[in-house]
Amino acid sequence: MSNHTDNLVGRSVSASIGEPWDFESDAGKNRLNGVVIAVSGAADSVQWCLCTVSEFRKDGNPVRTVGIVDRYAVQDDLPQRLARGEKVGANFVYDAGGKDLTPEDLRSALASKSGLSFLAGSVQVVNDKPD
Repeated sequence: MSNHTDNLVGRSVSASIGEPWDFESDAGKNRLNGVVIAVSGAADSVQWCLCTVSEFRKDGNPVRTVGIVDRYAVQDDLPQRLARGEKVGANFVYDAGGKDLTPEDLRSALASKSGLSFLAGSVQVVNDKPD
């Protein structure tokens, strides 16, 4: 397990959602709060974090997990930037049918570049890993 994985799993994140403009979750308008439950490995071509999040609805379906991927092409990978405490521009991908995502679901969707809906905004780690 890599160092950034050790530093992120179990940590809380807070996101500001800009698209869609009328987004709302249980955390409030244009807000999404969550906890990192899995992080991509070094072999993954797209770096990501998988999070449980404050519930929101898409077409009446409850959504409780999102995959976070970098919104912009950058040199450092997303998990390392978040572990350093940076605020990161991100896309938040999710299953619009309400299915909770697994790391395998996320890898498959990112490889095929289809099958998931997304939100756009920024995200930052908001706490240290609990003991």
